[in-house]
This record gives sequence, C-alpha cells and structure tokens, in this order.
Amino acid sequence: MPHRPTPRDALLAKCPYCIFCGGTEPATTIEHCPPRALFDRKQWPAGFDFASCEACNAGSKNLDVVVAALRRFDPTHSEIDGDGRLMGLLRNARQQHPEFIEQMVSLSPVDARKAARRLGLARPSGMTFQEIGIVRVTPEMDKAVYSLAAKLSRALYFKQLGLIFPKDGVVLASWFTNAEKIESGQVRILNTVAPLMAQGLEIQRSSKSLSDQFDCRVGFSDDNRLGVVSAVFGFVFGFVSFLDADNEKCMQNLRELEKATGKPCPLTRC
Repeated sequence: MPHRPTPRDALLAKCPYCIFCGGTEPATTIEHCPPRALFDRKQWPAGFDFASCEACNAGSKNLDVVVAALRRFDPTHSEIDGDGRLMGLLRNARQQHPEFIEQMVSLSPVDARKAARRLGLARPSGMTFQEIGIVRVTPEMDKAVYSLAAKLSRALYFKQLGLIFPKDGVVLASWFTNAEKIESGQVRILNTVAPLMAQGLEIQRSSKSLSDQFDCRVGFSDDNRLGVVSAVFGFVFGFVSFLDADNEKCMQNLRELEKATGKPCPLTRC
C-alpha cells in the first residue's frame, strides 16, 4: 500500500532543515517547543511543533526536565502538582543534576525568614519559614531557562516570519521568577518591552485556552532583522529575549552601549 503522509512528514517536507541551528543541518525529527512536559495533563498548545535535527532536539532534554519541574511551583494554581508529575520530574532532575534539589531548598532559617518577609508571606502555624515553599534559584535553573529562551526565541522567529534565524544571529535574554511580581507588584522588564510587542500569540488546544500556563508575545522589525519575545509560564517564571539576525551590527551596538554606560550588558547571550 502507498505510504500515507503523516503530519510529521508534511512538516519536514515544508521545512527540510533544522530551524534551531540556522538551517545548516537536515531536519530529521520534530521538536515540541516549549517542551510538552511543561504543560499539565498532556494539554500542550497546538502549532508549536518545529523541524529539528537530532542533535538540537536531544541536546536540551536534561534541562527540559528542570523547567518542567519549575513550572509546577505555581502558588496560584488550584492544585499544586495537579497532574501528579512533580515528584517524578524532580527525581529525574536530580538524576541528571545531583545537587539540584539540595541547592534549591538550601535556605538557612535566617535567609528563609528574610525572604518570606520581603515577599510578604506569612508563616502558617506549626511550620518553619524553611517549610513554606520558598526556593533558591540554582545554576541548573539558569541554564535550563536560558536554553528554553534560546530555542523558543528561534522557534517563534520561524513561526511568525517563516524564516530560519541565522546560525550566527544573536539572542540575548533575561529571565525572572514570581518573586519579583510578588515583591513589587510588577515585572519591570515586561512593562519596558510591552510597547514593542505587536501581538500576543494564540495559545490553545482544541479551542481551550492555555494562557494560564503559557503566555507569549512577540514583535519584529519591518526588515525582519530585530525581534523581541516575552514568554511567561504560569505565575512561576518567564523571560524576555531580544533577537538580532545581524551578528556584526549587534556586537558593535553592544560595544558602544557598554562604552557609553561603563557597564556590561545586563542580558545573557543564549
């Protein structure tokens, strides 16, 4: 019988090169970005599947489990760990990154009390400040979120423009946790970039909105060189990224900025 093309076949036929490494490698797999593990009860958004080479697809799996676990630390969710996957994700994260959990919860009693007071969190009767759920940002969280920012920024560039972001293009990002929103009532970088955002993306599956788990907004220049992306995952964490398809011009602008301000760029290249 003749082979019936699958959705995977159709996507790879439409985009035969990996969108994550600048189109330099043939695409042989489909990558789901953001990773499906970030979403509850297998309800991930439609339309976020991208052509990828094997190396790009597999290269971030050990970090994907960290952001998937992090996304479930949502104090506003009606059920923390509503889909029952948190403990398994934490075990997996610990296998890949042995010091992850210990670093995450290693607040001293004094530091935990200071953090709770700064965030306006009351200590329930019978609990210590260390037990109320404040966690420390770990090096693995940094790596994992910046890995996600690198991939998702490139994926959205392709999704919105139909173009593969150049291999030597620059993605600069900054990420934040819910601590900033709890402490000051706002996330400053989101307010700063809001005027640059031309549109919010439709995040849904089978007509059901998933914006409570993932909210994303983008903006691109008319010549497709520059872009800005904001992505927020529940009430837990998010990032803002800036894209420049022209490496040389971007590096020149950064050098001029650092010279003018006397300070290094506050953004991380990812």
